[in-house]
Amino acid sequence: RLLGSIIGECRATAEEEAARRLVQLCGGLPLAIRIAGANLVARDTGIADYCAELAGDDLLSRLRVEGDRRS
Repeated sequence: RLLGSIIGECRATAEEEAARRLVQLCGGLPLAIRIAGANLVARDTGIADYCAELAGDDLLSRLRVEGDRRS
């Protein structure tokens, strides 16, 4: 629900399995889900593709706010 409120319910529903995977990758943590959702809104990529990017070894370094050098 949180992810859908950020990226849009239609998009989350259209890619429901990938959306669930993204929430799982974020450990269900609201802040991580918000950052991931904001990154999805800012770029033109599918949820599944974004999950593939995040699935690497160092999730925390990949999950940052785009354009924010402090994150």
